[in-house]
Amino acid sequence: MKKIFLIAILSSYLYSFNDFQLKTLQMVMNKAREHKAFNKERFPKTLAAICLSESTAGKLESKGKHTITDLDKKNRKDITKASLGVMQIRIETAKDMIKFYNLKYLKNLSDKELAERLLNDINASTEIATLYFITNFNYYKNFYVAISRYNGGTRNKKYVLKVLKNLKIINKLVKNGSLK
Repeated sequence: MKKIFLIAILSSYLYSFNDFQLKTLQMVMNKAREHKAFNKERFPKTLAAICLSESTAGKLESKGKHTITDLDKKNRKDITKASLGVMQIRIETAKDMIKFYNLKYLKNLSDKELAERLLNDINASTEIATLYFITNFNYYKNFYVAISRYNGGTRNKKYVLKVLKNLKIINKLVKNGSLK
């Protein structure tokens, strides 16, 4: 695949994105826009910023590898303990969202099959991530807490700041026409 690099200069830092990463970010924003709860444009952009924060928008996937994190020595073979794919979703979180929102196309998958979907299907991963963010936002009624909860805590200031920094990058990419 021919790589096209986009350079975005923001706060005196240099960022480059290949075409796979831009496509991934656009897919995340498009999928997030499908949900009625996301009537504000900042939510799809926030999901894209979360994707950028969690997996660098699929940078590993663009090289034929998968983004899998959180596998420690004790749980190395237990894929259910890992965060998977471009949105870094855990199996248990996915199962909760599948059940709560009755996602029939994912309902009868085994843990292994669900892991494969999270790793290989950006739309499925993004749908679950979007629903998880919506659930947190609706429960806590706070944008910043919903961001923090995405990464495991109501007071994860470091993660919120990372997402907000990446949200500036997403806004710059939208402004220069790289994302819609």
